Amino acid sequence: MRENDIDMFILTLRSIFAKIPKNLGTGKYESYYHTVIYLILKFMGIHIKVEERTNHGIIDAVVETYASIYVMEFKMSDAKSAIAQIKEKRYYEPYMADKRKVFCMGIAFNEKDRNVKDFEVVSLEEILEEEK
Repeated sequence: MRENDIDMFILTLRSIFAKIPKNLGTGKYESYYHTVIYLILKFMGIHIKVEERTNHGIIDAVVETYASIYVMEFKMSDAKSAIAQIKEKRYYEPYMADKRKVFCMGIAFNEKDRNVKDFEVVSLEEILEEEK
């Protein structure tokens, strides 16, 4: 995440989730994935805030690096729904004045495979352009 390599981040998540035996925990709930991602990033020394409250709701996670901010929403359905929620609830607004690049990231999980199903990343610039 520090180098903005989202594909490598997702590949790493998939690899880690694939190594967790099925009998450990449940892949049924979003909170399971939320917790694992939090722990991975925290142990890597990456600044992550979870359940970040805004005037419109609660962001699942916010990751801050030297150059970027990632506003993350997790879903058990699909990444498009996660991005739609970020846009609808304007979760990116608290970070609009920050000089760093802001990205909105939706990550969806598959209960059966117990892994990342799909993901989508949209920059703040793209969102603001859509709003015009």
